[in-house]
Amino acid sequence: MLARLTELAADSLRLDYPDIERVRILDLEEMGKRGSAPLWSVRLTWLAGRVQHLGTYVVRAIPGPVDPARLSELGHRLSQAGIPVPALVGVSADQTESLLLFESTPGQPAASVLEQAQMRWQVSALAVTLASALTRLHRLDWTGIAPWLADPGTPPEETIDEQVDDLLDRLTTRAARLPTTWRQALDRALAWLDLRRPVAASLCLCHGDFSPDTVFLDQDEVSGLYGWERMHVSDPATDLALLPYQTRQLGLSPDDADLFLQTLLASYLQLSPHSLQNLPFYLVARLTARTLDAAEGALAWRSSATLDAVPQVTEHLTALQRAMELAHLAPWRAG
Repeated sequence: MLARLTELAADSLRLDYPDIERVRILDLEEMGKRGSAPLWSVRLTWLAGRVQHLGTYVVRAIPGPVDPARLSELGHRLSQAGIPVPALVGVSADQTESLLLFESTPGQPAASVLEQAQMRWQVSALAVTLASALTRLHRLDWTGIAPWLADPGTPPEETIDEQVDDLLDRLTTRAARLPTTWRQALDRALAWLDLRRPVAASLCLCHGDFSPDTVFLDQDEVSGLYGWERMHVSDPATDLALLPYQTRQLGLSPDDADLFLQTLLASYLQLSPHSLQNLPFYLVARLTARTLDAAEGALAWRSSATLDAVPQVTEHLTALQRAMELAHLAPWRAG
């Protein structure tokens, strides 16, 4: 990754520094991993015009290819609409993985701010801040921002129905490749999902990887939304589905975790024109996908590493089972 990142930085910065040379990585620090892919802060140094330069950027590696032109256009349109998305500096994409380099924004991830909170009112205030940021995104007219992400002429129910068909097909295909014990547990989840498919739906521009790690805060204000390269048009519940699981991972006390989650979701429902009636479905669906990611990752390693990864798969299966059992309480519990 380091060699590829160095090459990406050199290619990207050459637009502003045509004579750039001696690009080096001084520091690479992981900033959060509760989203679908971790964010890294990278400090770079380079020589240009006989001057030594220093800069800090954010890098993210995501599976699969991306379209750099479309991604840049989406970022530009979001910024024009008042959404604080960091500028995309450069992309190194292939069929297996895309490496994305972004400008760095002031502040730190909301997860870090939450972990440092000393008072319960701070937890509540942070929840309201995140809910407001997501509501603002969901209120945008997606047909004007990114009409290529879905067919504006298709009724929302048909769009969601097609997405659910595709989702269940992909999850079923992936589950079929797993060992029997894991596959049986996932088959139960897939049957649960098939019986609870969304009936009514609304559409909005969804962030795609909304979590306390991808929202950056500075002076109690949202300074940047990372992870937006997976934006899509879907039911708003998809953006909130993993929050119970992610909140439980923050290291907060159970009471503070529930306070944060309940305040965020209550604030969202108060501010947003959208409902969260499909949240139980998308909670189980996204946890199923996360469980499959963990299982496939475990099977991809050598035998010794696989043994180390098995407890992680078990943890995901436990969370998935709990999500199905407590679905009637969603969205009011943090795990």
